[in-house]
Amino acid sequence: MTVREEKPRFGEKSIYSQLKSFKEIFALRENQKLRLSALIFTHRQADPDALCAAYGISRAIKKAVADSDSNCLVTSKIIAPQGASMLGALVCKKLGLDFVDSVTSEEIADADLIVATDVGELALLEPYAIDVIASQARKLLIDHHHSNKEEHANGWTHFETIVDDNSTSTCEITASLFPADYLDEKTAKALLAGLMFDSQHLGIATESTLVAALGLIRAGARIDETKELLRSKPERSEVIARMKSAQRLKYEEIGKYFIVRSEVSSFQASVARTLVDLGGDVGMAYGDHEGETRISLRSSQQFFRTTKVDLGELLSSIAIEMGLIGGGHSTAASISGKVDGPVLVDTIVGRLRTRLPD
Repeated sequence: MTVREEKPRFGEKSIYSQLKSFKEIFALRENQKLRLSALIFTHRQADPDALCAAYGISRAIKKAVADSDSNCLVTSKIIAPQGASMLGALVCKKLGLDFVDSVTSEEIADADLIVATDVGELALLEPYAIDVIASQARKLLIDHHHSNKEEHANGWTHFETIVDDNSTSTCEITASLFPADYLDEKTAKALLAGLMFDSQHLGIATESTLVAALGLIRAGARIDETKELLRSKPERSEVIARMKSAQRLKYEEIGKYFIVRSEVSSFQASVARTLVDLGGDVGMAYGDHEGETRISLRSSQQFFRTTKVDLGELLSSIAIEMGLIGGGHSTAASISGKVDGPVLVDTIVGRLRTRLPD
């Protein structure tokens, strides 16, 4: 990853253009006490990219602190608010990565360092966002998403930031900042898993993605093993959700493009991918979950290449206007909040219609 000399994207504490590796970023500061408590937060329902990046960051913190002062005792905890996705939990189980889904207000208040990893919006830290903002700990955000950070910077201004929208994953950023002498085989395997998950098994890899992956391979990770690690047979409930989505499928043509939608109560991301696999250029799965509407969008790579419609930017702009949580990648994004589902779907389709030729 190239460290760009530029003004902070938001807030006043961006370290993205100032530091080159975790050895500098996490080194102990002057007058640091001999005990350091670090909390690494992922977004809620954490996926492999968020969890594996969090693990890598926890390892980097411990190594950087040891380099600074071998007598300093470091404790770290990875928190996935409201738990992890099924694949995220499975990858962690296979790799032996520990995380918890809850933390006390006292632990947050007592923390010396808080890192938000792959967190597109402050609301994705719920129910801990307020405690995190109030904490006097040093705070750092590492992320690669289009989001509402610039428009809702009141919370993020308390964070030092490392954000690169050009990276395909947070694990790519994390791997790029890892000093070679910090990278052991287990960490390399974890980071490659997250990198390959979010880069669609390198299907949307950029040059920097491949450079980061090569470094992880040199440290002991293997692409074939990582592909196997990321394979999981869907549970019966997920299969049923996909079948129901096919029964409820609706589509419309905008010019030469098929926009396919279906309503399901769960597994929206999986269903959206299925709708693209069925032939849709854009797949949209929506439904109510725990009192809010959740919508997942997926598009084919060909759709993105020919139309330049970035789903992450599209949903982020809608989220800003409607006071929702939204954003993501060029071909995979989501939006959620307390809003009428069909109305939000119609809004998204309407925006797509203005961006596409008839």
